Amino acid sequence: MTGLTADEFHALVPIFHAAFEAYMQCHTIDGHVRYCRRSVSYANSPLPTTEDTLLFILTYLKQNPTHAMYG
Repeated sequence: MTGLTADEFHALVPIFHAAFEAYMQCHTIDGHVRYCRRSVSYANSPLPTTEDTLLFILTYLKQNPTHAMYG
């Protein structure tokens, strides 16, 4: 779904994790500057791991999916 091999995907995960955490410390997911609340991952999050988040983002960017694809 992403166009990457498993090895390429696993090599990208640590880089993405560091960049995503650094971004989320200073910005909200909408791109606004974060002033008071820090970013936390919720226990019942639909994308609980970094791998899930990266897979979702890469799939979304490559496929430009409709809701039917996720269903």
